[in-house]
Amino acid sequence: MSVIYLYGDIGVNETVGVKGFTLQDVISMVAKLGEFESLTVRIKSRGGSVQVGKDIFNYFRSLGKEIITIADGEVASIATVIFLAGTKRIMSKDSYLIIHNPWANVEGEADYLIEYAKNLKATESDLISFYSTETGHPKEAIQPLMRDETKISAEQSVSLGFATEIESTVEAPLAFIGETKIKKDMSKEHLTKEEADKKFGKLEGMLNSLTKLFKTKSVALVLQDGNGTELDFPDLAEGDVPKVDDKATVDGAPASGEYVMPSGETYVFAEGVLTEIKPVASEEGDDEEKAQLKAENEELKRQNSELTQNLSSVQASVKGIQTEMLNLKKSVGSSFNYTGKQEGKREEFQENKSRSLFKKDEK
Repeated sequence: MSVIYLYGDIGVNETVGVKGFTLQDVISMVAKLGEFESLTVRIKSRGGSVQVGKDIFNYFRSLGKEIITIADGEVASIATVIFLAGTKRIMSKDSYLIIHNPWANVEGEADYLIEYAKNLKATESDLISFYSTETGHPKEAIQPLMRDETKISAEQSVSLGFATEIESTVEAPLAFIGETKIKKDMSKEHLTKEEADKKFGKLEGMLNSLTKLFKTKSVALVLQDGNGTELDFPDLAEGDVPKVDDKATVDGAPASGEYVMPSGETYVFAEGVLTEIKPVASEEGDDEEKAQLKAENEELKRQNSELTQNLSSVQASVKGIQTEMLNLKKSVGSSFNYTGKQEGKREEFQENKSRSLFKKDEK
Protein backbone atom coordinates (compact mmCIF):
# COMPACT_ATOMS: atom_id res chain seq x y z
CA MET A 1 0.00 0.00 0.00
CA SER A 2 1.38 3.40 -1.04
CA VAL A 3 1.14 5.99 1.74
CA ILE A 4 2.63 9.44 2.30
CA TYR A 5 2.24 11.73 5.31
CA LEU A 6 1.67 15.47 4.98
CA TYR A 7 2.06 16.62 8.58
CA GLY A 8 2.93 20.22 9.45
CA ASP A 9 2.78 23.63 7.81
CA ILE A 10 2.30 24.08 4.08
CA GLY A 11 4.96 26.07 2.27
CA VAL A 12 7.99 28.02 3.45
CA ASN A 13 8.16 31.37 5.20
CA GLU A 14 11.78 32.43 5.63
CA THR A 15 10.74 35.64 7.39
CA VAL A 16 9.60 33.82 10.51
CA GLY A 17 11.90 30.81 10.03
CA VAL A 18 9.13 28.29 9.31
CA LYS A 19 9.71 25.54 6.78
CA GLY A 20 6.75 23.36 5.96
CA PHE A 21 6.38 20.81 3.18
CA THR A 22 6.40 22.09 -0.39
CA LEU A 23 5.19 20.81 -3.75
CA GLN A 24 8.72 19.59 -4.43
CA ASP A 25 8.67 17.60 -1.19
CA VAL A 26 5.38 15.97 -2.16
CA ILE A 27 6.58 15.10 -5.66
CA SER A 28 9.74 13.56 -4.16
CA MET A 29 7.72 11.44 -1.68
CA VAL A 30 5.47 10.14 -4.44
CA ALA A 31 8.41 9.37 -6.75
CA LYS A 32 10.03 7.18 -4.09
CA LEU A 33 6.94 4.95 -4.01
CA GLY A 34 7.48 3.68 -7.54
CA GLU A 35 4.50 2.24 -9.41
CA PHE A 36 1.16 2.23 -7.60
CA GLU A 37 -2.53 1.92 -8.39
CA SER A 38 -3.76 4.11 -5.55
CA LEU A 39 -2.15 6.61 -3.21
CA THR A 40 -3.14 7.22 0.41
CA VAL A 41 -2.34 10.70 1.73
CA ARG A 42 -2.60 11.18 5.48
CA ILE A 43 -2.93 14.86 6.44
CA LYS A 44 -2.52 16.76 9.70
CA SER A 45 -1.92 20.46 9.16
CA ARG A 46 -3.05 23.88 10.38
CA GLY A 47 -2.58 25.30 6.88
CA GLY A 48 -0.10 27.67 5.28
CA SER A 49 0.55 29.05 1.82
CA VAL A 50 -2.53 29.31 -0.42
CA GLN A 51 -0.56 28.87 -3.62
CA VAL A 52 1.42 25.85 -2.40
CA GLY A 53 -1.80 24.19 -1.22
CA LYS A 54 -3.43 24.76 -4.61
CA ASP A 55 -0.35 23.43 -6.41
CA ILE A 56 -0.35 20.23 -4.34
CA PHE A 57 -4.10 19.78 -5.01
CA ASN A 58 -3.55 20.13 -8.76
CA TYR A 59 -0.57 17.74 -8.65
CA PHE A 60 -2.60 14.98 -6.98
CA ARG A 61 -5.45 15.43 -9.44
CA SER A 62 -2.99 15.26 -12.37
CA LEU A 63 -1.69 11.80 -11.38
CA GLY A 64 -4.74 10.06 -12.82
CA LYS A 65 -4.69 7.56 -9.93
CA GLU A 66 -7.08 6.84 -7.11
CA ILE A 67 -6.22 9.27 -4.33
CA ILE A 68 -7.39 8.46 -0.79
CA THR A 69 -7.01 11.33 1.66
CA ILE A 70 -7.31 10.73 5.41
CA ALA A 71 -7.69 13.51 7.97
CA ASP A 72 -5.62 12.81 11.09
CA GLY A 73 -6.60 15.30 13.77
CA GLU A 74 -6.72 18.94 12.65
CA VAL A 75 -6.93 19.70 8.92
CA ALA A 76 -7.37 23.45 8.65
CA SER A 77 -7.32 26.30 6.18
CA ILE A 78 -5.58 25.52 2.85
CA ALA A 79 -4.93 21.94 4.10
CA THR A 80 -8.65 21.31 3.51
CA VAL A 81 -8.06 22.01 -0.18
CA ILE A 82 -5.42 19.27 -0.31
CA PHE A 83 -7.81 16.97 1.57
CA LEU A 84 -10.45 17.54 -1.11
CA ALA A 85 -8.06 16.20 -3.76
CA GLY A 86 -9.04 12.69 -2.69
CA THR A 87 -11.53 10.64 -4.69
CA LYS A 88 -12.17 8.97 -1.33
CA ARG A 89 -11.92 11.29 1.67
CA ILE A 90 -11.86 9.72 5.13
CA MET A 91 -12.18 11.38 8.52
CA SER A 92 -10.32 9.46 11.23
CA LYS A 93 -11.51 9.38 14.82
CA ASP A 94 -11.62 12.82 16.50
CA SER A 95 -10.46 14.58 13.33
CA TYR A 96 -11.98 17.86 12.13
CA LEU A 97 -11.72 20.48 9.40
CA ILE A 98 -11.54 24.27 9.75
CA ILE A 99 -12.42 26.64 6.92
CA HIS A 100 -12.20 30.44 7.05
CA ASN A 101 -11.65 33.53 4.93
CA PRO A 102 -8.07 34.22 3.79
CA TRP A 103 -6.11 36.05 6.44
CA ALA A 104 -2.69 37.74 6.53
CA ASN A 105 -0.46 40.23 8.28
CA VAL A 106 0.86 42.92 5.91
CA GLU A 107 2.60 46.25 6.10
CA GLY A 108 2.80 49.02 3.54
CA GLU A 109 1.46 52.33 2.35
CA ALA A 110 -2.23 52.88 1.51
CA ASP A 111 -2.17 52.02 -2.21
CA TYR A 112 -0.32 48.77 -1.54
CA LEU A 113 -2.76 47.77 1.20
CA ILE A 114 -5.75 48.55 -1.04
CA GLU A 115 -4.31 46.36 -3.79
CA TYR A 116 -3.49 43.62 -1.31
CA ALA A 117 -7.05 43.69 0.03
CA LYS A 118 -8.41 43.29 -3.51
CA ASN A 119 -6.21 40.24 -4.05
CA LEU A 120 -7.24 38.80 -0.69
CA LYS A 121 -10.90 39.27 -1.59
CA ALA A 122 -10.29 37.56 -4.95
CA THR A 123 -8.72 34.62 -3.14
CA GLU A 124 -11.75 34.42 -0.87
CA SER A 125 -14.06 34.33 -3.89
CA ASP A 126 -11.94 31.60 -5.54
CA LEU A 127 -12.09 29.45 -2.41
CA ILE A 128 -15.84 29.84 -2.05
CA SER A 129 -16.25 28.70 -5.65
CA PHE A 130 -13.83 25.81 -5.09
CA TYR A 131 -15.60 24.51 -1.96
CA SER A 132 -18.97 24.91 -3.68
CA THR A 133 -17.84 22.86 -6.69
CA GLU A 134 -16.20 20.10 -4.64
CA THR A 135 -19.00 19.69 -2.06
CA GLY A 136 -22.03 20.40 -4.28
CA HIS A 137 -23.36 23.11 -1.96
CA PRO A 138 -24.25 26.59 -3.24
CA LYS A 139 -21.88 29.47 -2.63
CA GLU A 140 -24.46 31.07 -0.34
CA ALA A 141 -24.07 28.10 2.03
CA ILE A 142 -20.26 28.09 1.93
CA GLN A 143 -19.69 31.83 2.40
CA PRO A 144 -21.01 32.15 5.99
CA LEU A 145 -19.10 29.02 7.03
CA MET A 146 -15.85 30.65 5.89
CA ARG A 147 -16.77 34.03 7.36
CA ASP A 148 -17.41 32.50 10.80
CA GLU A 149 -14.21 30.39 10.73
CA THR A 150 -16.12 27.12 11.15
CA LYS A 151 -14.82 23.96 12.79
CA ILE A 152 -16.42 20.97 11.07
CA SER A 153 -16.58 17.62 12.88
CA ALA A 154 -16.07 14.25 11.19
CA GLU A 155 -19.83 13.63 11.01
CA GLN A 156 -20.52 17.12 9.70
CA SER A 157 -17.73 16.77 7.13
CA VAL A 158 -19.54 13.79 5.61
CA SER A 159 -22.99 15.41 5.68
CA LEU A 160 -21.62 18.62 4.11
CA GLY A 161 -19.78 16.75 1.35
CA PHE A 162 -16.23 17.57 2.44
CA ALA A 163 -15.59 13.91 3.32
CA THR A 164 -16.98 10.68 1.89
CA GLU A 165 -16.80 8.53 5.02
CA ILE A 166 -15.66 8.20 8.62
CA GLU A 167 -12.88 5.78 9.41
CA SER A 168 -14.30 2.59 10.91
CA THR A 169 -12.87 1.31 14.20
CA VAL A 170 -12.78 -2.36 15.17
CA GLU A 171 -12.33 -3.05 18.85
CA ALA A 172 -11.48 -6.52 20.09
CA PRO A 173 -13.21 -7.95 23.18
CA LEU A 174 -12.10 -7.28 26.75
CA ALA A 175 -10.78 -10.11 28.91
CA PHE A 176 -10.70 -9.81 32.69
CA ILE A 177 -8.37 -12.17 34.59
CA GLY A 178 -8.31 -11.32 38.28
CA GLU A 179 -7.38 -7.64 38.38
CA THR A 180 -5.87 -7.70 34.88
CA LYS A 181 -7.73 -6.16 31.96
CA ILE A 182 -6.54 -7.03 28.44
CA LYS A 183 -7.80 -4.76 25.72
CA LYS A 184 -6.81 -5.12 22.08
CA ASP A 185 -7.54 -2.01 20.03
CA MET A 186 -7.39 -2.78 16.32
CA SER A 187 -8.47 0.65 15.24
CA LYS A 188 -6.29 2.80 13.01
CA GLU A 189 -4.47 0.19 11.06
CA HIS A 190 -4.62 -0.23 7.31
CA LEU A 191 -3.67 -3.87 6.71
CA THR A 192 -4.02 -6.33 3.89
CA LYS A 193 -6.08 -9.46 4.54
CA GLU A 194 -2.86 -11.50 4.78
CA GLU A 195 -1.40 -9.11 7.36
CA ALA A 196 -4.63 -9.15 9.35
CA ASP A 197 -4.65 -12.98 9.33
CA LYS A 198 -1.08 -12.97 10.63
CA LYS A 199 -1.94 -10.58 13.48
CA PHE A 200 -5.00 -12.60 14.46
CA GLY A 201 -2.95 -15.80 14.23
CA LYS A 202 -0.45 -14.51 16.79
CA LEU A 203 -3.23 -13.48 19.18
CA GLU A 204 -4.97 -16.83 18.80
CA GLY A 205 -1.67 -18.58 19.52
CA MET A 206 -1.31 -16.62 22.76
CA LEU A 207 -4.86 -17.53 23.77
CA ASN A 208 -4.24 -21.20 23.02
CA SER A 209 -1.10 -21.19 25.16
CA LEU A 210 -3.03 -19.52 27.96
CA THR A 211 -5.76 -22.15 27.68
CA LYS A 212 -3.21 -24.98 27.91
CA LEU A 213 -1.62 -23.40 30.96
CA PHE A 214 -4.92 -23.13 32.82
CA LYS A 215 -5.95 -26.59 31.71
CA THR A 216 -2.72 -28.10 33.03
CA LYS A 217 -3.09 -26.42 36.39
CA SER A 218 -6.75 -27.35 36.83
CA VAL A 219 -6.53 -31.05 35.87
CA ALA A 220 -3.75 -32.17 38.23
CA LEU A 221 -4.56 -32.93 41.87
CA VAL A 222 -2.31 -31.01 44.25
CA LEU A 223 -2.28 -31.79 47.99
CA GLN A 224 -0.27 -30.24 50.81
CA ASP A 225 1.19 -32.16 53.68
CA GLY A 226 1.26 -30.86 57.26
CA ASN A 227 4.37 -28.76 56.52
CA GLY A 228 2.93 -27.09 53.41
CA THR A 229 4.88 -29.23 50.92
CA GLU A 230 2.89 -29.68 47.71
CA LEU A 231 2.39 -33.16 46.28
CA ASP A 232 1.43 -32.99 42.62
CA PHE A 233 -0.51 -36.02 41.32
CA PRO A 234 -0.51 -35.49 37.51
CA ASP A 235 -2.74 -38.48 36.77
CA LEU A 236 -5.44 -37.54 39.30
CA ALA A 237 -8.14 -34.87 39.08
CA GLU A 238 -9.62 -32.66 41.77
CA GLY A 239 -11.77 -34.79 44.10
CA ASP A 240 -9.82 -38.01 43.55
CA VAL A 241 -8.33 -39.79 46.57
CA PRO A 242 -4.71 -40.96 46.20
CA LYS A 243 -4.10 -44.67 46.51
CA VAL A 244 -1.11 -47.00 46.44
CA ASP A 245 0.74 -47.06 43.06
CA ASP A 246 -0.33 -43.49 42.19
CA LYS A 247 2.50 -41.22 41.06
CA ALA A 248 3.42 -37.81 42.47
CA THR A 249 6.11 -35.17 42.22
CA VAL A 250 7.46 -32.52 44.57
CA ASP A 251 8.84 -29.37 42.95
CA GLY A 252 8.97 -31.23 39.64
CA ALA A 253 11.02 -34.17 41.00
CA PRO A 254 9.67 -37.66 41.88
CA ALA A 255 8.31 -37.72 45.43
CA SER A 256 10.41 -39.71 47.90
CA GLY A 257 10.11 -40.44 51.60
CA GLU A 258 7.26 -39.91 54.05
CA TYR A 259 4.77 -37.04 54.08
CA VAL A 260 2.36 -36.61 57.03
CA MET A 261 -0.91 -35.28 55.65
CA PRO A 262 -3.25 -32.89 57.51
CA SER A 263 -5.64 -35.80 57.98
CA GLY A 264 -2.97 -37.60 60.04
CA GLU A 265 -2.25 -40.23 57.36
CA THR A 266 1.31 -40.72 56.22
CA TYR A 267 2.06 -41.09 52.50
CA VAL A 268 5.18 -43.13 51.76
CA PHE A 269 6.83 -42.65 48.35
CA ALA A 270 9.66 -44.41 46.55
CA GLU A 271 10.93 -42.93 43.26
CA GLY A 272 7.72 -41.02 42.74
CA VAL A 273 5.35 -43.91 43.43
CA LEU A 274 3.01 -44.05 46.45
CA THR A 275 3.97 -47.37 48.09
CA GLU A 276 2.10 -47.14 51.37
CA ILE A 277 -0.54 -45.08 53.18
CA LYS A 278 -0.09 -45.33 56.93
CA PRO A 279 -3.29 -44.79 58.91
CA VAL A 280 -3.65 -42.25 61.67
CA ALA A 281 -2.00 -43.45 64.87
CA SER A 282 -4.68 -44.07 67.52
CA GLU A 283 -3.06 -42.74 70.65
CA GLU A 284 -4.83 -41.25 73.62
CA GLY A 285 -4.45 -37.49 73.94
CA ASP A 286 -4.23 -36.99 70.19
CA ASP A 287 -7.91 -36.14 69.68
CA GLU A 288 -7.38 -32.38 69.80
CA GLU A 289 -4.49 -32.57 67.35
CA LYS A 290 -6.52 -34.80 65.03
CA ALA A 291 -9.42 -32.38 65.11
CA GLN A 292 -7.09 -29.51 64.25
CA LEU A 293 -5.50 -31.46 61.41
CA LYS A 294 -8.93 -32.43 60.11
CA ALA A 295 -10.08 -28.81 60.20
CA GLU A 296 -6.96 -27.72 58.34
CA ASN A 297 -7.52 -30.45 55.78
CA GLU A 298 -11.11 -29.31 55.21
CA GLU A 299 -9.94 -25.71 54.77
CA LEU A 300 -7.31 -26.79 52.25
CA LYS A 301 -9.95 -28.74 50.35
CA ARG A 302 -12.21 -25.69 50.33
CA GLN A 303 -9.42 -23.45 49.05
CA ASN A 304 -8.46 -26.00 46.41
CA SER A 305 -12.09 -26.25 45.28
CA GLU A 306 -12.37 -22.45 45.09
CA LEU A 307 -9.19 -22.26 43.05
CA THR A 308 -10.51 -24.89 40.68
CA GLN A 309 -13.73 -22.93 40.20
CA ASN A 310 -11.77 -19.74 39.47
CA LEU A 311 -9.61 -21.55 36.94
CA SER A 312 -12.70 -23.01 35.28
CA SER A 313 -14.14 -19.50 35.04
CA VAL A 314 -10.92 -18.26 33.43
CA GLN A 315 -10.99 -21.15 30.98
CA ALA A 316 -14.53 -20.22 30.01
CA SER A 317 -13.47 -16.57 29.61
CA VAL A 318 -10.54 -17.52 27.37
CA LYS A 319 -12.77 -19.77 25.31
CA GLY A 320 -15.22 -16.90 24.94
CA ILE A 321 -12.42 -14.62 23.75
CA GLN A 322 -11.40 -17.21 21.14
CA THR A 323 -14.97 -17.44 19.89
CA GLU A 324 -15.27 -13.64 19.68
CA MET A 325 -11.90 -13.48 17.93
CA LEU A 326 -13.15 -15.86 15.25
CA ASN A 327 -16.32 -13.80 14.81
CA LEU A 328 -14.28 -10.58 14.74
CA LYS A 329 -11.88 -12.04 12.22
CA LYS A 330 -14.77 -12.96 9.92
CA SER A 331 -16.20 -9.45 10.16
CA VAL A 332 -12.94 -7.70 9.26
CA GLY A 333 -12.58 -6.63 5.66
CA SER A 334 -9.39 -6.54 3.64
CA SER A 335 -8.04 -3.42 5.38
CA PHE A 336 -7.92 -1.49 8.63
CA ASN A 337 -6.37 1.88 9.13
CA TYR A 338 -3.03 2.83 10.64
CA THR A 339 -2.43 6.32 11.95
CA GLY A 340 1.06 7.75 12.26
CA LYS A 341 2.05 9.65 15.39
CA GLN A 342 3.95 12.63 13.96
CA GLU A 343 2.94 16.05 15.18
CA GLY A 344 2.99 19.22 13.12
CA LYS A 345 4.61 22.27 14.68
CA ARG A 346 2.22 24.77 16.22
CA GLU A 347 4.16 27.92 15.42
CA GLU A 348 2.79 31.19 14.15
CA PHE A 349 3.00 31.09 10.35
CA GLN A 350 2.36 34.35 8.54
CA GLU A 351 3.32 35.36 5.05
CA ASN A 352 4.48 38.90 4.49
CA LYS A 353 3.29 40.37 1.22
CA SER A 354 1.81 37.07 -0.02
CA ARG A 355 -1.53 35.30 0.35
CA SER A 356 -2.07 32.96 3.27
CA LEU A 357 -4.96 30.93 4.63
CA PHE A 358 -3.34 30.29 7.98
CA LYS A 359 -4.87 32.41 10.71
CA LYS A 360 -2.85 33.26 13.80
CA ASP A 361 -3.92 31.24 16.85
CA GLU A 362 -6.23 33.20 19.13
CA LYS A 363 -5.37 33.13 22.83
